[in-house]
Amino acid sequence: MIGFLKKDFFVLRKQLLTYAAILLIYAVVSVSGVWGPYVISAVVSLVTLMCPLSALSYDQMSRWDLYARSLPDGGRNAVLGRYVFTLLVCAASTAACILCSGVLAALGALAVSPLELVVNNLATGVVGLLMAAATLPLCYKFGTERGRVLMMVVFVVVFAALIGALALVDPSDGGGGSGGTPEMRLVAGIAALLVVLAVGLFYGSYRLSRKIYLAKDL
Repeated sequence: MIGFLKKDFFVLRKQLLTYAAILLIYAVVSVSGVWGPYVISAVVSLVTLMCPLSALSYDQMSRWDLYARSLPDGGRNAVLGRYVFTLLVCAASTAACILCSGVLAALGALAVSPLELVVNNLATGVVGLLMAAATLPLCYKFGTERGRVLMMVVFVVVFAALIGALALVDPSDGGGGSGGTPEMRLVAGIAALLVVLAVGLFYGSYRLSRKIYLAKDL
């Protein structure tokens, strides 16, 4: 499994650097006031979803599956490596966005509380995992082209719903204290439950993708 995991990182190393540059651009735009502070966290969902889809697309174009399935237990490890890769990318991008937002908030560029920053980035990380969990099995079943179409639909719907939910929380209420308002603490509790739910659904998605992958004729 480690070999499949390293392969994905090596294949996408340039793309990961591109996403890091996008994060810096979003940070500059947020400081300028053109977009709100929440736009930085959009990178989490973007990276979490696009990286595994790109890796899967490269595999299908190069017929990598033929080689992977020829290895001992290669089919199971190929899918497991892809899902572990997605989790690591989600965790790393979430941490990077929290760090970037925290630095900007400490410098006075973002008028939001630390709790709000963490909750917001965790929420977008959960959204990214859920979208990946919904999209990856369909990509294994029908191919990445149809999966990308579905990904765009899911991304627009879910991200619009997330922005609408965040708009219900007034950022100015939580900016003064480290604990935030009772509403923010409630949102934090809901976010924690959603993290657990997302991990459970992500594991179920892995089991489904593995079943589809092993049953597919190459």
